[in-house]
Amino acid sequence: MENLLNRCKKVQKVDAPPFLMTRIRAKIQAVEAEKLPVFWRWAGATAVVLLLWLNYMQVVQPANNNIAAQFGLYQSAQLY
Repeated sequence: MENLLNRCKKVQKVDAPPFLMTRIRAKIQAVEAEKLPVFWRWAGATAVVLLLWLNYMQVVQPANNNIAAQFGLYQSAQLY
């Protein structure tokens, strides 16, 4: 372990290239400028609205028929 620490003490500081920060900022701005195509934005919005509508319908108008009863399954939630 001490051998590793002695090696780390020998490491010297290195200067970064002069335009490194500008390149990093340019790449970050390029990623921020990318937008999803209109089709995928509409598809995502439609999926969210459909999911919210289905949840709303389940809460407001719960189904009176029991699926477990239709298939003749045991309806109790007790496991033992």
